[in-house]
Amino acid sequence: MLACCRGKAWVDDASQLGPDKHARDIESLDKYALERWEVILHFMVGSPSAAVSQDLAQLLIQAGLMRSEVGDAPCITSAGFQFLLLDTPSQLWYFTLQYLNTAQTRGMDLVEILSFLFQLSFSTLGRDYSVEGMSDSLLTFLQHLREFGLVFQRKRKSRRYYPTRLAITLASGVTATAADSTSAGFIIVETNYRLYAYTGQPGVPPHASLPVFPCY
Repeated sequence: MLACCRGKAWVDDASQLGPDKHARDIESLDKYALERWEVILHFMVGSPSAAVSQDLAQLLIQAGLMRSEVGDAPCITSAGFQFLLLDTPSQLWYFTLQYLNTAQTRGMDLVEILSFLFQLSFSTLGRDYSVEGMSDSLLTFLQHLREFGLVFQRKRKSRRYYPTRLAITLASGVTATAADSTSAGFIIVETNYRLYAYTGQPGVPPHASLPVFPCY
């Protein structure tokens, strides 16, 4: 209950802002969330078209999912490959835990962040919420959630945001997303003992492969 008893009350009424001229429906929010999350996955495997913020790249390194040598771009680790093979909810849980573990080192209020994540579990998909009353720490956190695909905010300075399905399922503990419910996949093992896992998720590219060594 501690997380619910510290910090300012959550202002969830965006009606004072008036109707949103750029309102988002559930379908567009789902599409946005998955696209943002896939950018992270593509960045991990070195896709040249995927770019993330320096904060996010550093978090991936701190989580052990990527490594960085002086003068070189970050590259994926063996733990990062294992991460790619997880389903989306499991990826979100792991990633969020790593974020929370390093939140205080970035000067953020851990209890305030946990409280906000808990509050997100009670939000309604497709409804907008106001940023009124948020501390600087929470506003920074909101921008990180925006990059992760957990909230949609049209501009960084927008006074309203929309929680996505990824945020609501993360906070409420639901173990499947809209994309995961229809995903399928298969495994290919080449004669050179290279293993390719096709999960059916666009965010896990075919070249996310692992070497396999036979045991006799």
